[in-house]
Amino acid sequence: RIETFPRNKTAGTYGFVSPVTIIGFLSDTIRVPAEGMNEHGFTISALSFAQSGYESPAKGAATLAPEDVVPTLLAHCADIESALKYLA
Repeated sequence: RIETFPRNKTAGTYGFVSPVTIIGFLSDTIRVPAEGMNEHGFTISALSFAQSGYESPAKGAATLAPEDVVPTLLAHCADIESALKYLA
């Protein structure tokens, strides 16, 4: 299912469109955008590989939940350079 996320609902600079996966946890469900494109034209797709090793965050560093990476970057970044700065 494709959903729209208007900028006034994302708490970010940009609105975006995304196919959404619905994940259930006990009696609760969340909508997780795993890819999408924002109104500036920035696109992103999240991939996870079971065989890969992922680094642990530095002690005291801010973290971003895996399910929040795509919607956060789409809402706040215009291109790859701004996404890298946002994540730094």
